[in-house]
Parts: sequence; structure tokens; C-alpha cells
Amino acid sequence: MTSSESTADAAGRGPALPVFHLFVHGLALLHLGPGIAFAVLAFGCEPSAPMLGPLCARSGFSAFLGLTLAAWAVLVPLSAVWLLRGRRRGHPQRTEPPTGRTP
Repeated sequence: MTSSESTADAAGRGPALPVFHLFVHGLALLHLGPGIAFAVLAFGCEPSAPMLGPLCARSGFSAFLGLTLAAWAVLVPLSAVWLLRGRRRGHPQRTEPPTGRTP
């Protein structure tokens, strides 16, 4: 059995995404949600003229939590679509480290 056969999924649709790749992707999403929320609150709730209006009137933690959940609600489906489209198009996922040689 070759390495490409061992990484095929159960339906035989080609190489499955490596677990480490999915882990890193999920970790990035986990950190992007609060990062986006912090940036929106930091630049949207300035004391002179808040652009977010009623969101800035709420408590800081409540607004941060709501924006984080909203960011995740947008990022997770977009990420899933992106991963599935890449897989359907047949983009090869690197399963072996590069050797530095050209064929």
C-alpha cells in the first residue's frame, strides 16, 4: 500500500485532509474570532464618536462575547466551504515532506 492509498478516505474520493492540517485550521479559527471582536471594539467604540452605537453602550465583556460568537458564526461556515471546495477541485494535500529534488 502506498502513502496515497493510506490517506484516502473511506469512500475512495482521494486523499483525506491530514489531522494536523485540520487541527491548525481549527486553532486559527478559534483565535481569529476573538481577534476580530477585539479589533472591532477597539476601533469601533472610540470615546469621541462610537461607530457601533448601541453595541458600545453594553458592558465590555458582553459586547466582546457577542462579537466573538458572531465572528465564529461567519468564519466557520466560510472555512468549511473553503476546505470542501479545495477538496472537490482536487487540490493535492501535501502528505509527505518535500525532498528538495525535482522529478
